[in-house]
Amino acid sequence: MVKRKSGQFSQIRLAIAHIKSHWQEGKSLKEIAATYRVDPGNLARAFRVQESMTEKKFVDMKRAEYIRQKLSKNHVLGYELADELGFASDFAFYRWVRRVFEIPFTVLRKQATDARHSR
Repeated sequence: MVKRKSGQFSQIRLAIAHIKSHWQEGKSLKEIAATYRVDPGNLARAFRVQESMTEKKFVDMKRAEYIRQKLSKNHVLGYELADELGFASDFAFYRWVRRVFEIPFTVLRKQATDARHSR
């Protein structure tokens, strides 16, 4: 029985490593848990303990950093970012941007453009 738990823990560690290194893929926690054959609830709890945040908050944070970085360097289109970040649709991406940044993507992009030109 201990061996099984040890194997389960190693699978959870692998699943957490997968989340941290493949956050751009847009896979759900349930999909990742199924891939590694672990319980989604156990994976969510282990991730929260290890990272001090939920998997969703972690992915949102990484996506927000990525968008800020891309916008600070050049003019990019929303649908391009949606595809790069693994969103199911452009609409889902634009809705996510409004939720996370609390402004529409067009305003966010304009702010980044203005900041680039003011340097």
